[in-house]
Amino acid sequence: MITNILEYLEQTVAWLPGKRAFWDEHTSVTFGQLHQDARAIGSYLLRRGIRREPVAVLMPRCPRSVAAFLGAVYAGDYYVPLDETLPKQRLMALLEKVSPKVILCDEETAPLLSGTPFASARVSYDDAAQETLCEAALAMVRSRQVDTDPVYVVFTSGSAGTPKGVMGCHRGVIGYIEHLGALLRCDSNTVFGCHTPFYSDACLKEMMCTMKYGASTCLIPKEKLLFPVQLVKYLNREGVNTLCWLPSALSMVSSLGTFEKILPEHVHTVTFSGEVFPTAQLNLWQSALPKARFLNLYGPTETTGVCCYYEVTRRLNPGEQIPIGRPFPNASILLLGENGQDVPAGTAGEICIRGSCLTLGYFRDPESTAAVFVQNPRNPDFPEKIYRTGDLGRYNHRGELEFLGRTDGEVKLQGHRVQLGDVEKIAAGCEGVQTVCCLLSAGSGRLHLYYTGECSPRDLILNMKQQVPRYMLPHGCFRLKVMPMTPGGKIDKGQISVIMAKKEAQTAS
Repeated sequence: MITNILEYLEQTVAWLPGKRAFWDEHTSVTFGQLHQDARAIGSYLLRRGIRREPVAVLMPRCPRSVAAFLGAVYAGDYYVPLDETLPKQRLMALLEKVSPKVILCDEETAPLLSGTPFASARVSYDDAAQETLCEAALAMVRSRQVDTDPVYVVFTSGSAGTPKGVMGCHRGVIGYIEHLGALLRCDSNTVFGCHTPFYSDACLKEMMCTMKYGASTCLIPKEKLLFPVQLVKYLNREGVNTLCWLPSALSMVSSLGTFEKILPEHVHTVTFSGEVFPTAQLNLWQSALPKARFLNLYGPTETTGVCCYYEVTRRLNPGEQIPIGRPFPNASILLLGENGQDVPAGTAGEICIRGSCLTLGYFRDPESTAAVFVQNPRNPDFPEKIYRTGDLGRYNHRGELEFLGRTDGEVKLQGHRVQLGDVEKIAAGCEGVQTVCCLLSAGSGRLHLYYTGECSPRDLILNMKQQVPRYMLPHGCFRLKVMPMTPGGKIDKGQISVIMAKKEAQTAS
């Protein structure tokens, strides 16, 4: 029985040590090199007394980052992947939350910490990876590890003021990968094309399946995504046959007429998650790749990757929503009303999840953890946690679970969870801004920010760029003379939605 994710790598390296595991345009790493570097980094951390602590990894998405993650696990620690492109203010906020004693960097990212309180925590990846192995210490750590020990902390996207780090454990990751790998029919011939960032849990699909099955992962350069024809040529050249992509990335390829010029020659499996995939775009992919399998995956970060799946085995009508299907084995879905009771058939309810897929909660945040990881209201007999997702769902007439939206102000942008209130809070804090309202356009799927005040739209965007990641920036900032208000004194979002619809109609015409 597998109880530690490192067993995936150790079993694969025994029979495929020289096979290329991960690569990008500049570097690659074999399973043997990955195994060696990870154990060396683990030895480095153990010799310096870093045990059962967070190890931050501030590196670009590259093959060496995987070894850095696994090195932390070898030392009995847990890795915290950080986005090196974050505005400095947000990066510092995350580091203050984590307070790591070690931050693994490379020559590109080390300067980002110069002059900060965390400069002394910098450790060069090259230095750590050249450490002499300490086999006895590594063996001792392994003998004491259990499957509920944490593996990683990944920060959700929506908390500009107080970021929340979700803690995943060995048990959750193993259960996820065992079921996902079987669903995708992975083997040593699987070649993933990965475009997702390493600072989210989305990359677990490619990373862990590669190690478990002796598969391989091509890390797609960001710039390739800007040119769909060149992107598909790249996939063909690298022999990519499995895509686990965001719907926005898939839509960019299909919506620009790419398939009229070139087709992905090797792709036989396509999964999508993190956003709603427009059915019309799915139909274009199905027409282009009639023999490929298409799977819609669903699951919040708090449930270790994804926990539901739906294989598209029929042609969906253009206006028909793609279901999220049914849960993986050892996971269960509850649809609950406001009173905590089951909702009637065909009625919308909050999607709540139970099972071993649940993560450990939020890093150093027991209050937020207790608010959403709650006792199952249907079980009065013994302690049993469920996760309240805040997502609305219902079962259609086919018995398939459908995602209907959020119960709060959270939206999904490019696969990232964003609280509209957080965007409003940042904008309201800018000089010359009085009142703010941020909405997501149902038509374009883009953020629109409406505000009153003396600040120009250009200055507002420039100010926000210094504080939030790019995906949280509004697509358009519009200054109003007067903010519409309800009789109760609240911002009238209904009226602003009408204004937004008119602006989009004018732009379209």
